[in-house]
Amino acid sequence: SPTDMGNSQLQARVDILSQNNFAMQTELRKARMELDVMRNSLQQMGHGQSNHSDALVSLANLGETNSQLQREVDLLRRELRLSQDKRTKCEEKLAQRDAQLTETRDRLFAATSKISILEADLKSREAEREFHSQQRDGRVKQQVMQRELLRTRFALNHVAENFGWTDEDKKPIRQNASVPYSAGVRERLGNQISSPPSDILRNGSPNRRVNTKDELSGATNIDEDVTFEEDVPRCQKAIDETARDEDAMTFNEEQQRGREVQRLSGSPPEVWLRTMRTEGPASVISLRTPPPSENLLQSAAAGLRQGLQSPRGVILHDEHVSLQWHMPHGQDLTSVRGGIFEVIITNLGVQVIHGISVVPVQDLDEAPVRMEIESSDKASRPLWAQNRVAIRGIVRVQAPFEQCPEVEFSYLLSDNMECRARLRPPIGVPRLLVPAKLSPSEFLELWWLPEFQTAEVAFVCPLRSGLQEAGGLFQLTKALEFGGALALLSNVDELSHGVVLAGRCERAHGGSGATELLLRAELGYTGDPKAVRVTVRSPSYTLNRGLALSVLDVVGESPGVPAVAA
Repeated sequence: SPTDMGNSQLQARVDILSQNNFAMQTELRKARMELDVMRNSLQQMGHGQSNHSDALVSLANLGETNSQLQREVDLLRRELRLSQDKRTKCEEKLAQRDAQLTETRDRLFAATSKISILEADLKSREAEREFHSQQRDGRVKQQVMQRELLRTRFALNHVAENFGWTDEDKKPIRQNASVPYSAGVRERLGNQISSPPSDILRNGSPNRRVNTKDELSGATNIDEDVTFEEDVPRCQKAIDETARDEDAMTFNEEQQRGREVQRLSGSPPEVWLRTMRTEGPASVISLRTPPPSENLLQSAAAGLRQGLQSPRGVILHDEHVSLQWHMPHGQDLTSVRGGIFEVIITNLGVQVIHGISVVPVQDLDEAPVRMEIESSDKASRPLWAQNRVAIRGIVRVQAPFEQCPEVEFSYLLSDNMECRARLRPPIGVPRLLVPAKLSPSEFLELWWLPEFQTAEVAFVCPLRSGLQEAGGLFQLTKALEFGGALALLSNVDELSHGVVLAGRCERAHGGSGATELLLRAELGYTGDPKAVRVTVRSPSYTLNRGLALSVLDVVGESPGVPAVAA
């Protein structure tokens, strides 16, 4: 029916509308879901923008803080540069003051050494003046006695002529001046010989006085115009000639009595062959890291020779530093105070060095020589380029010794590479000696004493090249004097190419006893003309060896390359 059809159509429309409504509801839910998603996104985006803004604000704050810190760092850097400049200026001033102090000390040491030399010279001059004064007094007394003797002889001649004595009677009077009456006079005078000689001189006889020359003129042919005083010069000349003849006669008699001991004869070839031979002294640098070069060893040996002969000597001179030993002569090393020395270290490079150390290598319990080196703060500080530092020390000698203890010197470069060397300082037995000016007879008397011969030390070594040239004997003599520690003696060695010296050690055995040290050097042995034979004699074998080692250092050729320090 139409109603049913209308209901069906309406129902169909309702179904369609229900479907559309369901679809629209589904789309609405989707739209709501998308809206929620979009809303959440929007919310998240809002939070992100807030965080971004906060991050931007924080970044701006950090940038400002960084700028402030950078300004503070720049300010600190400027302050650091100023501090470094001030430090550099202070170190330069300190180095200048150290140099001035070292120079002042050098001047003080030089003045002290000069004062000691002047005092010794003054004492020797005073002793020489006193000796010359005594000699002059003795000569004056001798001249007075000779004049008195002359007058006595002249008066006796007058008396003899007055009494008519013959030449045979007068001869004993002229021959023996100490006996005024000879046998011929006794025969003529008889018992009158007991009268005083002054009566005879005044009177011509014991019982008669002669007041004028007129009483004697009848019996004599004396010229009355010639007085005793006028005849004195002529007789004085005769007496001087007689004295010279007597001196010459005495010298000839001494030569005839002991011609062999008046001078030292040259050692025969068999003595040269029996003498111990050495090629040269020990190396000044015994150990070193890095190993030393040949030039370094030669310069060290030359510095040691210079230090033994003078107050200064550079015993180490490499590409980085130089070590100079300064010790004035004339110091008493055996006293409680000891001898003062300085070790002057100079930075020769362009980089700073640090960790400088100078330490003696010795056994403090048994060493006869004690060496103390101060631990200076200056040595522990860095040593800048072309600057130097001085370290003081004291050496004391307690007993006779042969060699001084070695010293170990070390330092660090800027890259902390260590350089180390063990050195022999220029301190030897000559530092204990003073020159002994002996006469040839005194020297020979000591030379042949049994105790001197028993402790003899002798060796033969080749001369270093510097002493083989022209004038080498003079250089050898200057070297063996050790800066005035030994005195050169003349007219002792019969060889024209030999040198003889003598010194005195005031405290030879650690006490108050003194002894002489005698040194002889011979050149020109026919088998080896470039060799030298050195002989040292004294009662102390230890002192002889010590002096012989020092002589070997100054006359011998420098050694080769030593071992390397571990």
